[in-house]
Amino acid sequence: MIRLLFISTALLGLFNILSAQTSNYINYGLEDGLPQSQVRAIQQDSAGHLWVGTMAGISSFDGYRFNNISKDDGVSANRVNCIFQGSKLFIGSTGAVNYFEGKTLQKVDLGEGLKEVRILDIAEAQNGDLYFATGGKGLIKWSPQGISFYNLEEGLPDDYVRSIAFDSKGTLWVGTRNGLVLLDTELNAIMPPSYKIPLISVSQIRLSKSGQMIVSTFGNGVLLFGETDFLNLTIENGLISNSIRCAVELTRGDFWFGSKRGVSRFYNDKLESFDENNGLPYSNIKSIGKDLEGNLWLGTDGQGLLRRTGDLFQTYTTEDGLSSNLVMSIAQKDDGKLLMGTYDSGISIFHPEYATVYEYNDQLPSSTVWAVEEIDGMIVAGTSKGLFAEKNGEIKKITTANGLPGNRVTSLHTTKNEDLIAGTDSGLAWVNKDFIIEKIIKTLDGEMLTGVRSIKESRAGIYCGTNGGLLKIDRSGKASMRSLPNNSQIYALVIDNLENVWAGSAEGLFHYNVKEDIFSLIQISNSFGSKNINFLVKAAENRLFIGTNDGLFNLDMSAYYESDQIQIIQYTKFEGLSSSETNQGAVFSNGRKLWFGTTSGAIEFNTGLETSTNQQPFLEISAVQLFLGEVDWKSTVDSVSLETGLPVQLELKHNQNYITFDYGGIYFKNPEKVRYQYQLEGVDQDWLPPTKNRSATYSYLPDGSYNFKVRSYQIDNPEGISTANFSFMILPPFYKTSWFFLLMVLSLVGLFYLIYNSRIKKEREKREKIQLQLQTKLIELESQSLNSSMNRHFIFNALNSIQYYINTQDRKSANKYLTSFAKLIRKNLDSSQQMDTSLGEEIERLELYLSLEQMRFQKKFDYEFLIDKGIDADALNIPAMMLQPFLENSIWHGILPNEKHGEIKIHVTVSTEFYEIVIDDNGIGIDTSMNTKNQNREAHVSKGMNITVNRIRLYQSMTGLNYEVNGPFERKTAAGDTLGTRVVIRIPKKSTVNESKEKSSWKIGSVGVS
Repeated sequence: MIRLLFISTALLGLFNILSAQTSNYINYGLEDGLPQSQVRAIQQDSAGHLWVGTMAGISSFDGYRFNNISKDDGVSANRVNCIFQGSKLFIGSTGAVNYFEGKTLQKVDLGEGLKEVRILDIAEAQNGDLYFATGGKGLIKWSPQGISFYNLEEGLPDDYVRSIAFDSKGTLWVGTRNGLVLLDTELNAIMPPSYKIPLISVSQIRLSKSGQMIVSTFGNGVLLFGETDFLNLTIENGLISNSIRCAVELTRGDFWFGSKRGVSRFYNDKLESFDENNGLPYSNIKSIGKDLEGNLWLGTDGQGLLRRTGDLFQTYTTEDGLSSNLVMSIAQKDDGKLLMGTYDSGISIFHPEYATVYEYNDQLPSSTVWAVEEIDGMIVAGTSKGLFAEKNGEIKKITTANGLPGNRVTSLHTTKNEDLIAGTDSGLAWVNKDFIIEKIIKTLDGEMLTGVRSIKESRAGIYCGTNGGLLKIDRSGKASMRSLPNNSQIYALVIDNLENVWAGSAEGLFHYNVKEDIFSLIQISNSFGSKNINFLVKAAENRLFIGTNDGLFNLDMSAYYESDQIQIIQYTKFEGLSSSETNQGAVFSNGRKLWFGTTSGAIEFNTGLETSTNQQPFLEISAVQLFLGEVDWKSTVDSVSLETGLPVQLELKHNQNYITFDYGGIYFKNPEKVRYQYQLEGVDQDWLPPTKNRSATYSYLPDGSYNFKVRSYQIDNPEGISTANFSFMILPPFYKTSWFFLLMVLSLVGLFYLIYNSRIKKEREKREKIQLQLQTKLIELESQSLNSSMNRHFIFNALNSIQYYINTQDRKSANKYLTSFAKLIRKNLDSSQQMDTSLGEEIERLELYLSLEQMRFQKKFDYEFLIDKGIDADALNIPAMMLQPFLENSIWHGILPNEKHGEIKIHVTVSTEFYEIVIDDNGIGIDTSMNTKNQNREAHVSKGMNITVNRIRLYQSMTGLNYEVNGPFERKTAAGDTLGTRVVIRIPKKSTVNESKEKSSWKIGSVGVS
């Protein structure tokens, strides 16, 4: 019975006074795009958008941005009083009701006499009739047949109706500022006498999912109506205030009530209240809403919109009694309380309801406590100035003066034999029950043992995470060290159920298979901060919790062992994590709850409350743009979809072929966890890889029919996929039509016939006369052309690469690529009038060219320059841009067709007569490349190397020196296997070249520039 619930809330006020946890909220305000800070209404529509009504219009929120609509955009008034999702999304303001027909804003005609009346609430009957609660005109019923009123004259308690709602039986509940009444569809009062409703001032009425009616009042708290009785929640039994403005029931069955003083939650027959003293950012709550994911939304009266992130995380700070917010170590006492060692204020003894300062803090060797434990009633602390122990007021200390390897004690561990092992910055120490050192380890194989951050015990022995790697001490006392693959220091260790070791380091998470003696790097995230692992702890259900500089992660160890899958869940501010930076070693778990230290206090993670959601993102294609600009499709095309606002059966001109699709998946719990895949049928062969980007651009599409498809999912539920698509056509240009083609053929035939008869004789004579001149001039023009401009295909591809990085919003790569490309163009222009250049200048130009190609082909190859230091690269002149065609040939015809990683080596040596330049690659080889070209019958013939050979011949004629080009020819092993292609260029020595006497080699760019 509902009445029995009244008794169970009597003592909740005292509980709220003791409660000290800080709940977490995300605040959306003007800086986030909200048009105004007074939120009067909240409602999620059928497409997943959250609609927010303010004093400056209405906003649609998709988790990323607010789309604001004001009176200038078609809303009847900027002051929005209510939003109701029925058969349509209805908006109540002053003197009008608007609604959305898909994306189109419409208006309900209320006539001329209601222009100044405020519409405060809206309800819709099953037959489609609309009911409007007004401030001063009573209740209005609207139907296609007309408008009718129900007010004081018909028996309404007051003409000022604040809220209305239909119950599960179709009865209309009408709440006024002077009472509550129930009406049937004919507006006849049907109040049953058993309710015994007091005279109340109703603020809001809502139907719960269980069929109860939630009635909020000004002065009488909240009434929860059941079938035959009601429960009255008031301030006497824990309600935040007797004047409740709004209420909502979430998906798990908890009721939330909002007031000017804060909010209350009624769940499991208990009331709990929140205000600015225990976590609510702002107490003056004007409206409450919910979404299908189970999120609670609070509209404030001046501080914007709040989303409650849930009860998973609670943050405790100095305001809750901690001695410092910098918690560096956590352990549990025998009585269940927590010991929290801090960076600058000693130890706090903590219980979720209160915290006290450790009474012997002033006797600690240092206020910095890196590790803390309680052993048989003795509190042990590792500080920056030695080891400390206290039991029943008796204090003992151990420092380097007593044999401790190092004063900075960073880890503690009690063995199965109840010995205490202390890890310091300079070794390990075993301490017995009398707090006397029995054994130390300071070196291993002559190397100092430093930075012992973590100590764990397995059946095989003791493992320690150190600066040098993973230290193992077996049961016989034999010690051995295993370095991580990247030689990183280890900060945290966990021994799993299979006796394997998980090691958190400064460079990532490693799994150590003890039997196979193999380290494996586990990629938990792409963010830089997630590589720094501060703590590891194993919790229930074989889950590994990982504290990093970029938040908390959860790895499923069972999935890793059973199917070699890395299933990761990340917790951020969207889940309620108040700080992303965790502290080294500051973690404790009792199985159900996890406690860890951050730079902003201690956080309690209630893993028992963690629930997975099967709610998949609401996905939509929100816009189609041309040439990165918005298009008013309503005025451009014949038909636009009312539901999406996008054109129907879109046909674009041939030059309207640069198209961008904007899309988004709505997932309020954490928008950062939504991933997208898209595909343009007719262009992409398959779905492109998952991305967080919410737009896709296709440039210069040819004519044809296309279908753009996009799908989304949230990474914690990859099976919950939403899809959307958009079809369109690009018409061919007029010159591709059949009639134009026929006309052109006839015109060309006639034109060529006339030209041929009139010029054939003259052209033949002219060609004979100037043939010799053209041959000489051609060589000169080719040389100058090669110096003054780069290959047009390279420029086109480079610009396409820059365009790709810009479209994918990879600004860093775009800027880097554009800078290198500009330098290369500038160097070509600077030397465009020169026939030769120095070897040093040529190397700089080739470095730029190769780095651009390497970046564009995603490090498909590496390159290396080797120049003997016996060569002065700045004094040696060679023909300008002589080497680039050979390198381009190596990339395009040798390396790119090859499946393995490419390598290009350019080696410059000197002999008594020649400077020799050898270009080697490990591509498919010249023979294979030529065979492939012959089989494919490629029409394109590269002239780059032929032009270079002609230029060298011109140099021979001009200088009288013997330049040589040998190759390209195939390199093979003794067994006949192809190693790649080689080109050898010999440049004769000149007497003006200054040679260095150094005999060592100069090595440039061994792996290229990334």
